[in-house]
Amino acid sequence: MSVDRRNRWKEYMRKRLALSVVAFGLIAAWGDVHACGDKLMMLGRGLKFRTAYASLHPGNIVFYLPRTSRADATAAVDKMQKFLAGAGHRVTIARDPAALDDLLRVPAVDLVLADSSEAPRLQSRVSALPARPGLVALVHTKHAAGSDKALQGEFAATIRSFDKPKEYLPMVDKLMKTVVDRRRGP
Repeated sequence: MSVDRRNRWKEYMRKRLALSVVAFGLIAAWGDVHACGDKLMMLGRGLKFRTAYASLHPGNIVFYLPRTSRADATAAVDKMQKFLAGAGHRVTIARDPAALDDLLRVPAVDLVLADSSEAPRLQSRVSALPARPGLVALVHTKHAAGSDKALQGEFAATIRSFDKPKEYLPMVDKLMKTVVDRRRGP
């Protein structure tokens, strides 16, 4: 056997021995790692941290979602309801015009969120209320970007139901601040 070949063989065996020692050490320590926070150390089971959002101006928000609404709109509103309630708002959903009338009789309604197809019909009813709640149009399609701009002039705001909570929660808080300031008066 040549000297060069022997040196390569020794180097190969050293690397293999080092790798074996490291592998043995990991296997031996696995019991300790597994027992100490085992749910966090296993692959893919780490904690998921989300930014908590607490509204500075929690209010009473009413969603108007008729029973004839599309399934994706209903799912989006349910998700939005969860995040708005988590931010400190009191959220209720009206599924028919009679339930909406009952909810709008309560003087503490701050915002009314309605589908962009329903919002124009509600505008006169909501603006006639003594509490003067803000009316927000919900847009459910991504292709209606141009109509978002048109709707913004008519209503207090527009929210796209596919937006992330970090996009619409600050907007709702800003709207709540304007409602609170408007009620206080000059």
